[in-house]
Amino acid sequence: MASLGVSLLPSVDHAPVDRMLAAAPHRGSRTEIVSRGTCTLGTSDDPDTPEAWIADEPDVAVAFTGRLDNSEELRKLLEGEGEPPHGDSPASVVAALFRRRRGDAPALMRGSFAVAITDGQKMWAFRDQLGFRSLFHRLEAGRAFVASEAKQVAAGA
Repeated sequence: MASLGVSLLPSVDHAPVDRMLAAAPHRGSRTEIVSRGTCTLGTSDDPDTPEAWIADEPDVAVAFTGRLDNSEELRKLLEGEGEPPHGDSPASVVAALFRRRRGDAPALMRGSFAVAITDGQKMWAFRDQLGFRSLFHRLEAGRAFVASEAKQVAAGA
């Protein structure tokens, strides 16, 4: 099962996300990290069974773990609305959906997932409606940490 690690700090620093992903080695050895503004997103998963993706697009970056069961349905909806996803991954579909629908995007998604989105200044994080994927967070003095496991949040903070 893949993991998600996200930090929103006063300045760009990959170290907290590196620590967060390292705190859950059982989640997989393939990692991907991207920074946008003061937010750093990271994922880890097993390279043989990928279930974590990052979409690094001009206006937003998205970290996605899990399954997006209605990915094709959302892709068709977005294409019909003139907002086709820029890639094939679930993270790209979520980026286009968020760009088009903002706060309504999570209600349209089906599956088992955890997501973090940033525009470089703000961060949004959510999970599937039934809570199949875990998502823990910590907010403190202008800093935020979000991850798949509580120990990852502690490692980042």
